[in-house]
Amino acid sequence: DYTMEKIINDRFTLRQFQESDLPAFKELIKTSWNGNHVLLKSEALMRWQYQGFGANAGMHFPVLFDKDGRMIGFRGVFPVEVNVPTKTGILTTTMAVGSLYLVIPEFRGQKLGLALQQFTQECYGNYMAIGSNLGTSAPIYKKSGYLMLDQMRRYLVPFNEDYESLLIETNDSYKKHLWKNVGDTVEEAKLSPNELSLIWEKSPLSKMLSINKSESFWKWRYLNHPTYKYFVFGGQDVGGVVVGRICHFFNDSGIISKKSLFRILEIIPTDTFSNSQVISQKIFDL
Repeated sequence: DYTMEKIINDRFTLRQFQESDLPAFKELIKTSWNGNHVLLKSEALMRWQYQGFGANAGMHFPVLFDKDGRMIGFRGVFPVEVNVPTKTGILTTTMAVGSLYLVIPEFRGQKLGLALQQFTQECYGNYMAIGSNLGTSAPIYKKSGYLMLDQMRRYLVPFNEDYESLLIETNDSYKKHLWKNVGDTVEEAKLSPNELSLIWEKSPLSKMLSINKSESFWKWRYLNHPTYKYFVFGGQDVGGVVVGRICHFFNDSGIISKKSLFRILEIIPTDTFSNSQVISQKIFDL
């Protein structure tokens, strides 16, 4: 049921996004966010972004209207599911992840941003955001009692010295992390969403605080992505799976570079792999 609605001060209406709101939503992004935003260039990508997966899957994020019915804000989120370790086992629950957050300038200062966030919690329950603006959304999260982390770490492993050509500033410190023990060539695995979900369920990683990588997850996140081609390697009997995509680089003139990078998004060991517990703990520690 996506019919939740709330009236604020007899002047504003909060409700969940409906298909008929799409033109107004696009116009609001164009005029009040960024006319060149990537979501305006591909409706398929926009729909994918907000579809999410799991029990609450669907483009139904909160939208805000004035008394004349004009859309004046939104709290863009996409629904996911997470696995939460408890004393009695793993609890799989729903969550919303933030993606764009706007109240147009003339209506700011009236706590409408806070109202949007509170309505989001009512619709979805748990909530998470990455890369919040310290001057806009972050204070709202603080007022709502959210746990905040000061930084998010990412790790890169250079495979050869061509990596240096990709650096913005000259720095050869990467050489001490250079991974030269590259293994044999492997073929892409043709695994179904069901097979991938079974590998995930048997992995020790699924017993940690994590996104629940169900069949619905694999279909949405990777296999049905409208823009990128993702590659899956491995399988149940060969230690687990690795998922990634090829990233290309462009110069300031938009010309593609001969250099490319393979970005790994998933490393999921299985419990049949002899070192799976060690590997998963290392990944978790990162």
